[in-house]
Amino acid sequence: FSMAYAQQRQQQPSPWSTPDKYGEWEFSIYFGAGFTGDTSGATPIAGGEELRLVTLDYTSGFSAGVRLTQNLGKRLGAELEYTFSNQPLAFLNLTPDLPRYDASHDVHTFQYNILFYGFDRSSRLRPYGQVGGGAQLFYIGGSSKNDALTRGIVFTETWKFAANFGGGVKYLVGKDWGFRFDFRDVLSGAPDYGLPPTAGETTAGFRPNVMLQNWQVNVGFFYTWEQF
Repeated sequence: FSMAYAQQRQQQPSPWSTPDKYGEWEFSIYFGAGFTGDTSGATPIAGGEELRLVTLDYTSGFSAGVRLTQNLGKRLGAELEYTFSNQPLAFLNLTPDLPRYDASHDVHTFQYNILFYGFDRSSRLRPYGQVGGGAQLFYIGGSSKNDALTRGIVFTETWKFAANFGGGVKYLVGKDWGFRFDFRDVLSGAPDYGLPPTAGETTAGFRPNVMLQNWQVNVGFFYTWEQF
């Protein structure tokens, strides 16, 4: 009786296991929010030793994106992703005559990430940590660019190398689909938006010798399959 009872207990599945499992590939769409901390740069003024403290004041905004993930072995994964974030931006103390300038502003993030899963592909629930790198494009909208031109300020888009780390969890609901939640911190250098590193007495400048943190929180849906 004891042997039969032991065998019966061994055959009981884990509450998180499933007769289905994650395939080698996953495609995800997700939505969430981005939160970027304010940052300031001490910008020298030409012709003297005076500095002007220029601040980039970011507003939190919505984000959306897509991912293509490859599950490697039992507990590793790799993925390519693109995230769009709408995060309005205000420049503070850009010139003596312009204490604040509000601009429409988007962040485009391209990343390649490595995932480390807590459970293998047969588990319905898969918590994970991740680390990766890529690039971010900081883009000021056309109407804001044109308005700035009338004030003698020229903005351009700026690319920056970015690294990220974070974690999340996946849950396989059906045979080949499920839900996913994740959070991450994306680190990059502060963009200069095409502004010169040295300002004039009455003209704009910004020296971006500081780091920028962009927290992202997302909830999404994924579809998984075995082979292309």
